[in-house]
Amino acid sequence: MRTWKNIVAGFGMAAMAVACVGDEDGGTVDLTDFRSAGEFCAGKLGLECTGNFVCVDDPSDNCVPDFGGADCGGICLPAGGPPACKLKPEACPADCVLDKACPQKCHCPGGGSPCGDDICTPNQLCCDGIPFPEPTCYSGDYCPKSKREYKADIHYLGGAELTALHRDLMQHKVATYRYKDDGVAGPSHLGFIIDDVAPSPSVGVSGERVNIYGYTTMAVAALQVQQDRIETLERELAQLKALLGERASKPAKTRD
Repeated sequence: MRTWKNIVAGFGMAAMAVACVGDEDGGTVDLTDFRSAGEFCAGKLGLECTGNFVCVDDPSDNCVPDFGGADCGGICLPAGGPPACKLKPEACPADCVLDKACPQKCHCPGGGSPCGDDICTPNQLCCDGIPFPEPTCYSGDYCPKSKREYKADIHYLGGAELTALHRDLMQHKVATYRYKDDGVAGPSHLGFIIDDVAPSPSVGVSGERVNIYGYTTMAVAALQVQQDRIETLERELAQLKALLGERASKPAKTRD
């Protein structure tokens, strides 16, 4: 339980933390004149600043007023505020908000993180660059890189290995579901349940997330196996048609 002494001590450190912030040249902007102003304000007690000071949200905590943090604590700063931050703020989608840190950090609903114009869930990675032309939220343990120069120990799968992947993929039961955190009115999703198939290349190393890259590659392997079977059946059908055609072209034998 946080006591008043803990709060005062914690924000005393926060006041010292805002004494210097970085500028775009990698140096610092001196805020020494504002050290005495870094007192705790707002919070559940609704404490106000005295004199010519205003209460601003404390950027050092994880509480964001615009996302349900009605009782967020703040720090007192002169009404004129510290020097404007010269660092470029973090890119922030429309559904998220920027805090007042330097540089400004983006806070998204549900603990999500900004990724271009999208918002990644806490279980996703924001992948930018090869093979994604735009920042993309990716459900995997790492962002995939597919060029040969990034890889070692390359092994191309043979028929038996491809068949095994095809068999594994066929065990993935397709289901619809809702996430419990979304409540009864949450959107319906389409996919499979990890518990039904693990261990599998479609499951990430953590065992908690789908390995989309592995899952997609399994589907490619299954398509290759099915295509090979289709071509085999087509060849056999063509041979049967040719054999029937030869028999039909021969004159029927007559009995003496």
